[in-house]
Amino acid sequence: MRSIQTIAERKSPLSSNSMKQNPKTQLPIQPNTPSIYKVPANMRRVERKAYDPNIISIIPYHRGLTQLQAMEEIKKKFLHCLLDPIREQGVPFDTLFHAMKGLEEKAISCYSETLNIGSDKFGETLLVDGCFIIELFRDSIQHKTAYTPIFTPRWMLPILRRDLIMLESQIPWFVLSTLFELTHSSVTPNYTTHDQHSFIDLALQFFNPLMPRDPETMNQSIAVAQSSGGVEHLLGLFRSSFLPSSIILRGKQPHMIRSVKDLQEAGVKLEKRENHFILDLSFTEGVMRIPPLLMEDYTGTLFRNLVAYEQCHPPCKPDFTSYLFFIDGLKFGGGCRAPPLCRDHPAFAR
Repeated sequence: MRSIQTIAERKSPLSSNSMKQNPKTQLPIQPNTPSIYKVPANMRRVERKAYDPNIISIIPYHRGLTQLQAMEEIKKKFLHCLLDPIREQGVPFDTLFHAMKGLEEKAISCYSETLNIGSDKFGETLLVDGCFIIELFRDSIQHKTAYTPIFTPRWMLPILRRDLIMLESQIPWFVLSTLFELTHSSVTPNYTTHDQHSFIDLALQFFNPLMPRDPETMNQSIAVAQSSGGVEHLLGLFRSSFLPSSIILRGKQPHMIRSVKDLQEAGVKLEKRENHFILDLSFTEGVMRIPPLLMEDYTGTLFRNLVAYEQCHPPCKPDFTSYLFFIDGLKFGGGCRAPPLCRDHPAFAR
């Protein structure tokens, strides 16, 4: 059985000779609007842990940190799994690498910072990181990772979700979608389950435990994300899948958020709004309906990175930022105990 050569063994642009000829050079930032940012220092100071990965680095901001090096070998194992020649209609390594080289200039323009990395190394990193993410998503939907403890022991998956959703851990969406399409036919009949899913579907299913949704709501989220267009990366996709179905614009209003106590004293009733996205709040005929939110271990990290993205990326409207300000105001405006429907919201968590 023929095995796949490691990147270092390949006679390709990733060889050590070519890397010596092409030392670290700064890849120039293009004039396009970036979408992957370094978290501003003032936000990072408040809760640094929320923006720093625990076990994995994705291009390019945390690469080289000692505590993240163990995952580099695991990434290559996933790459080998994706390109294993025993799969029918396998995709040659060079095809994928040259596809990444062709996207290099476009990809570099997505980062807000100048990247001190060689051109060939950047193409290699796009390939390895991208293939790791795709194979992880495919394995996850088939629950294969539960049976491959050498690759991803069970404790690792929640931490991977947390690290991969961070703003500084994003990889351009067009890189992932290109790799997904190029490897889409390189599967055997054993993989027909995931082969029926779009990459958007795979991604949202993988990240669903961060903010769980029932199957009906998840299907609605996938439809919303597919229709939104202009997906820039995984964090942006996740955000777009929660945007409300419709928004009524009333013009700019005075900034005033009433507490639960104030609202109740004014005769406003608060109710749960089931089977809706968390941002889909409504207020009609004196009744405010708020979708409940199940808090998980990494919900705070998720919210902080969503807010950082909205604050850094001009095309983004501050949907999650406004939501959190609103929920925060419900709790702290009047100092009363929150009603049951609000106790699961992050602002009401003890």
